[in-house]
Amino acid sequence: MSHDTSHQLQTLTTSLEECGPALSSIRLQLDDVWTGSNSALARCEDRVNNVKHALAQITDALRRLGTEVVAEEQHLQQRGDAYKADYQQSQRNVNQLTQSLSVATHRGDELQRRLEDTQDDLRYTKRRVTEGEQTVEDLKAQLRTANRQIEQLTAAAAAAPPTHQPPPLLPTHSVPSSAGGPGRPSTDSGFSDGSAAPNPGDRQRQNIAYGVLDTATSDFQARNYATADAGFADVQTMMRQLPSALRQNFDTASLAYHRAVCRAEIGTDNEAETKLTEFLQSYDRAAVRQKAHITHLLARTHVRLGRLDSALDHSCNAVGQWYEIDSSCDQYFDAVALLARIFHLQVRPARALAVINQCPENKKDYVRNKYAGLRATTTTTTTTPAQPAPRPGQTPAAPAPSGRLPTRSHVPAATRPPRSTAGSTVSGTTTSSRASKRAERYKQLPLSFRIALTSTARSASTLPPIEFFPSRHEKTTWYGTEISALERYDQQAISRLKDASPPQHTSKTPVPAAIADANRTQVREIAALAIAKAWQKLTKVGLGAEAAILKRAGEEAFGSEMFREALVEAVEHAG
Repeated sequence: MSHDTSHQLQTLTTSLEECGPALSSIRLQLDDVWTGSNSALARCEDRVNNVKHALAQITDALRRLGTEVVAEEQHLQQRGDAYKADYQQSQRNVNQLTQSLSVATHRGDELQRRLEDTQDDLRYTKRRVTEGEQTVEDLKAQLRTANRQIEQLTAAAAAAPPTHQPPPLLPTHSVPSSAGGPGRPSTDSGFSDGSAAPNPGDRQRQNIAYGVLDTATSDFQARNYATADAGFADVQTMMRQLPSALRQNFDTASLAYHRAVCRAEIGTDNEAETKLTEFLQSYDRAAVRQKAHITHLLARTHVRLGRLDSALDHSCNAVGQWYEIDSSCDQYFDAVALLARIFHLQVRPARALAVINQCPENKKDYVRNKYAGLRATTTTTTTTPAQPAPRPGQTPAAPAPSGRLPTRSHVPAATRPPRSTAGSTVSGTTTSSRASKRAERYKQLPLSFRIALTSTARSASTLPPIEFFPSRHEKTTWYGTEISALERYDQQAISRLKDASPPQHTSKTPVPAAIADANRTQVREIAALAIAKAWQKLTKVGLGAEAAILKRAGEEAFGSEMFREALVEAVEHAG
């Protein structure tokens, strides 16, 4: 037993001796691990301390950043309040300008009405004076004729009876059966009643003038305007060489009319303008068809000269005159076609379409294509080549003359145009039945057609003639439409101002001053453009005085240079 125990102890001792180096190695390894753990723990403690220090710095930075954010929010709030105040001020300015525009419109309406009344009075007085002068001239002519007849009768009574039959007093060519019998020239011959020729030579020259007149009239009907013009000029020359008693047999107004038409067809545009204007100014008592035709040709001539405003005025007058004469004749639709073409050249397609739509369906294509080739020159020239023949599709049909020139028509006394007598400075004046009928015809026209006929590219002080607005309600409605369009412009401008307001910045840094100035400049430019568009609209509808007020306000609010650029942009946008 003891032997086994000793043996086990010896074995254990041997094992321990064998394990000693291993244990030593393990101990050394444990020492190394412990040393490394202590180093790692020290490094971890250092890192924890660094993290704590960094967290403290981040906390300080966040505190400073929060303070800056609060200050930035306060700054942005102040800028937003300033922008809001500017917008409210701009809106108040727009409202004030709108009110000023309304007041100026009403004042302009009243002044226009007074101007129309004064013009009516002046026209009426001028016509009365002209009629009085013409009556005096007629009475003088009758007195001279009576004196000559008395002298002839006295001489015949004192002298011996003639031994031969005196030659006939009428032209050698035959007198139509419709002439009213011997001794009275036909109303188709181009001559009025006249006295006997004082001698055979004058009588023969008169007969020659009659023959030349027949030939010139035939050439005129055949549209040989060059030959006809030479013939009419020769007739005028021979007429001046005749005694005054024989000159009265010629209708000078009709001769001047035919010569003016010939010059309008074959002469230069400036020559045509001179002749046509002279006829309208010198022969106020000419036949209404002749005056309407001359007015139409003058409008066409002004289109060729590039004077679209004047052409539109004359064209409107021609349409109105032909409408009174016969609204179904070809000359009326020629005048309407020229009016539509003028609107087209003025880049007013809506007005041109409104004029065309008033015509019957079978005439719309004719009106649309009649003057499709008519062009307006950009500048007035004096070297327009003479045209040997009328342009295709551009010559309005002349009033069909009879075999000879018509005699001087005894037109009744001109009457005053229809107008409202409210506020007139002349009392005791009444309109005739003819004026009332004319007003009724205008009332039967659609309002759009009346506006189209009287609309022009007007100057700063002109408004549509009041005689084409039979009632004040229709005139107010027309101006109300224009004001509504201006209000829509204002609403669009306000919307653009709202859209252009700078957004609230959410960044942590302050807004640079350059960006703020750029935003403010953009808002001012948009507001200036809105005012410029309103000015352009007022100018377009002819409210020049109100447009001038708006322009001055824009220059004072935004500066001359900025507002001038806005005006240019508004005009380009409208074009």
